[in-house]
Amino acid sequence: MKGRVLTVAGGLGALGRSVVELARSRGASVASIDLGESDSSLATDFIALGGVNLSDLHEARKAIDSVPRHFGKLDASIHLAGGYLFERFSESSPAAWQRIELVRPWTRTLSLVD
Repeated sequence: MKGRVLTVAGGLGALGRSVVELARSRGASVASIDLGESDSSLATDFIALGGVNLSDLHEARKAIDSVPRHFGKLDASIHLAGGYLFERFSESSPAAWQRIELVRPWTRTLSLVD
């Protein structure tokens, strides 16, 4: 992984933090992108982009586009972002499910666009 630049969508969650830590320990530079608020950590090999709604195309594009501007390139994306509804299925709305489902395609697609 040495010299590679990665994004980790969902990088502030438990699994995401572990992946970020492992990638950095193996020489990768990492941008962690998450809906959760970050501590604005900056290092030469790490940026934390918190407060990003990955189900919103504009926000997802802005976050992903910032990575090659910061590091000079983007080699790979790891998608660990998820969404959760803390309500019964029978009480949930189609809009809530749409928000959860939009997280995956935007981050996958935008990270492939050159």
